Amino acid sequence: NCSKIFIGGSKSEKIGKIVSNYLRNDFTFYSSPKETRQLLGNIRYNINPFGIKGPRKFTVLLPRLIDEEHVIYTNKIEGNAKFMDIYKNKDPVWSKEYREYKLDYNERVKLKSKKNFIMLDSMNDNEKIIQFGIIDKDTYALDFQFPISVFQAFCIGITSIIDKVSCE
Repeated sequence: NCSKIFIGGSKSEKIGKIVSNYLRNDFTFYSSPKETRQLLGNIRYNINPFGIKGPRKFTVLLPRLIDEEHVIYTNKIEGNAKFMDIYKNKDPVWSKEYREYKLDYNERVKLKSKKNFIMLDSMNDNEKIIQFGIIDKDTYALDFQFPISVFQAFCIGITSIIDKVSCE
């Protein structure tokens, strides 16, 4: 069993889909249509029942860029890790003053949530590649930069707000 989310308008207009495993801790996203489908990324949340091991942690695999115009695409992750770039979320820092974990969102994110995250560039641990967080009850901020595409950033952000059976 898995969950599927189709992204786009009608079924004939969809631009991609996200497929998850049963536990909803592993998500793979693909382009559409099916005839020319390409793997555009994978995000795996570490299993952490009841938050025993602290805040969420995840790893993202994206197709490797050769240069600004060429990407190595593959149809599956298994056996093709050498063609993928690896990204990880930034670990929050424990604040003794506030008695909670904190990340610096440069005042962009307003509400505390386990769904907020910062993903770092795989080559430069200090460079934010994606920043996602809640601004108010129904508003989220999703900031991203090259080499992440709009679709990849959207998929990574969507997976953050989906309830996960084994990661909370």
